[in-house]
Amino acid sequence: MAAPHLQNPEHWRRRAQELRSIADELTAFARAKASLLRTAEEYDRLAMRAERRLNSGYGG
Repeated sequence: MAAPHLQNPEHWRRRAQELRSIADELTAFARAKASLLRTAEEYDRLAMRAERRLNSGYGG
């Protein structure tokens, strides 16, 4: 079973926002910025999955 914070949608949303904030600072590093933004999108997807699990009653 996954750690409880990994099943919390807000955990993933916070992580995504943190990466977007860092990416905003990387104006001179386009590849790094793009990589961070892709990872932030993945965190958003993880948040949606965690939310679906919670809403279905499966998430514990």
